[in-house]
Amino acid sequence: MCAAPIAALVVPAVTWPLGQGDALLRAQLPATLATAGASAVLAAALGCVTGLAAPTRWSPALLLPLALPPAVYGAAWLVTAQQLGWGPGAGLTFVTLLPGQVAIAHAGATAAFAGAGPLADAARDLGAGPAARARWLWWPLAWPVGAALALVAFAQAVGDAGAAAFTSGPGGSTLAVGLEILGRGADLGAVPRWALGLALVPLLAAALAALLRRR
Repeated sequence: MCAAPIAALVVPAVTWPLGQGDALLRAQLPATLATAGASAVLAAALGCVTGLAAPTRWSPALLLPLALPPAVYGAAWLVTAQQLGWGPGAGLTFVTLLPGQVAIAHAGATAAFAGAGPLADAARDLGAGPAARARWLWWPLAWPVGAALALVAFAQAVGDAGAAAFTSGPGGSTLAVGLEILGRGADLGAVPRWALGLALVPLLAAALAALLRRR
């Protein structure tokens, strides 16, 4: 059942003709990948730091973006940007996507590092200083977790159309928003191809993340 929507896209993606919509979406791909990639890397770093060092009482605030609709952050940043004189575009989309990505990364890092406290205590008892613990304990633990979380956050950001719809500007400057606009219009030829591509991004990210976590 979970794979049914993806399977339904395969035949139209292959058989429907190429059109102007494909060119429009292809033009939005570089900015989408750059924005999603940059915000995912920063979110993974912040998630690892908060997962390791933030007090437990901070978790509700850090996880709040997972409970709120993405449109709430999109609308809030749009209003804030207008008051500050910022225009829509990649920069505004970057800061709008970041809270949700940090929430995902924080949740993943908190779960991944749940058993690391006793290891840190043991290293401290054996005389390892902060620098030694950072190099020989925290870095080997954190980098595969951070890389996996960055992949997950990247996949989430690439497919986000809820928040980015408010911040990407007229006509859409991200792939998911552009795809949504085409889906409402008359040029449907590109929709199944690019929707299938968006569906494959989280699947590939999850597979890579699982490989990194095994290392």
